[in-house]
Amino acid sequence: MTVMKKSNGRTMKLHCSFCGKSQDEVKKLIAGPMVYICDECIELCNEIIQEEAKRERFEYIKTSIPKPMRSEKYSTSM
Repeated sequence: MTVMKKSNGRTMKLHCSFCGKSQDEVKKLIAGPMVYICDECIELCNEIIQEEAKRERFEYIKTSIPKPMRSEKYSTSM
């Protein structure tokens, strides 16, 4: 178990800065500058990013495929 020592000599468990789970409740806790993120929050972030990328690709495809031209030659009205 990894703990952080405070300047007053006391120790405290580390927690995810996003969901608040302690280091004992998650598989991994990654440290940043004065913040921590757990593996579960990273997984959620990756899912959000993948969903957004899918939406962006769909919008690109939808706007880049030309629409069929309507031809009077093949019109059913006479």
